[in-house]
Amino acid sequence: MCSECFADFPVRKLTATQVHLMLDGKLFQYKRPKTYILDQMDLMDATMKKVIRSWDVPDQDYPIAISEDGKTLYLNVAFTKQDEVAGQWQPLKRGKKPKQEYPNSLFAISEHVIKFVEAKPILSKQTSEEISKHSIDPKTPYKAFQRFRIGNRSFIVRFSAPCT
Repeated sequence: MCSECFADFPVRKLTATQVHLMLDGKLFQYKRPKTYILDQMDLMDATMKKVIRSWDVPDQDYPIAISEDGKTLYLNVAFTKQDEVAGQWQPLKRGKKPKQEYPNSLFAISEHVIKFVEAKPILSKQTSEEISKHSIDPKTPYKAFQRFRIGNRSFIVRFSAPCT
């Protein structure tokens, strides 16, 4: 269950049935193979029992941020070394004053759009905390929960905790 295989493709859109690839400046639409499994992340209500919205994500990962309206989920990308080591959830301490470093980019997934966006304007407006490493529901033991706070709003995202 925890084995991983990776392949890099320039995906423009990914749905339960299709993969849209951009190759040599042309858009190609393919039927998504059944063996290409998508993971799912869910926006939960305050009780953490009711799903408000779901996102199909191409990889088992941690959610990094959420939009102010709760419709777009942001995942980490690793284009640069800064993307790999920086993050809102890990302020780096240098000297007396902690320094907040952000990745350069985030992967934004909403109902109709998958795109890359600048990270700092999104991450600087919110905080996040891990609520639970494991689901309170024994039927889904590998689920974890992350709380995001933006101003006076709070969002809870349930996701499959990556195997380590």
